[in-house]
Amino acid sequence: MIELQTQDENERYCRQLYLRTVNGCDLAGKDVVEVSCGRGGGAEFLHRHLGSNTMTGVDIASSAIDFCRRVHRAPGLRFVQGDAEDLPLFDQSADAVVNVEASFCYADLDRFFAEVQRVLRPGGYFLYADLQTPGSIDGLKARLRRGGFDVLTVDDITPNVLTALELDAERRANLIRKNASWYLRHAMAAFAGTPGSRIPTLLAQGREGYFVFTLRKPAKPGSSSPSRCNASVMVSLALQ
Repeated sequence: MIELQTQDENERYCRQLYLRTVNGCDLAGKDVVEVSCGRGGGAEFLHRHLGSNTMTGVDIASSAIDFCRRVHRAPGLRFVQGDAEDLPLFDQSADAVVNVEASFCYADLDRFFAEVQRVLRPGGYFLYADLQTPGSIDGLKARLRRGGFDVLTVDDITPNVLTALELDAERRANLIRKNASWYLRHAMAAFAGTPGSRIPTLLAQGREGYFVFTLRKPAKPGSSSPSRCNASVMVSLALQ
């Protein structure tokens, strides 16, 4: 059971999404990478609660990396600027790669998958969550297999995401009113997924879905792999 600390409570649903993406994989003592870490809250949370040996957040925006380095400081936690399609990381340097709601922005998805494959150690896990059209999932699984990944689980969490957006709507709206200039509020509301904006509407209509993939780079024959993921593990961050 994970007990949220005070600094996590306002981001309860984002934290829950990260834990759902990890999907019960044991990251304790592992070297983990988050690609497109943004402002670093997810990477810091996973490192603090799941006990990774190292956590490296990578983002293309230098301003985001500057923020992460200033705000999130802990042993084993670091942030580097880099492109998801050309990761500034050594070959076979990670036990797990996490990517949450970012890959739809990448110009070359197959190149990103190749980079994840490159930096993962044999037996390492690719923990991946993003918006997808429901009809694209079989094709995406085929692309991932061609990229050298074993597809362990694919879960549609669209109902959970819609519920979380509804429960968190008032807090997000208040933040927008407080911090955004009036002429930016409509764009910020769409970015934040407030009720009635594009993404929640597409999700509710079934035209988009939110999917979590648990993938693995095959282990070398005769070698041991990291601890297995346990898809039956349920986190205690229930929607409230």
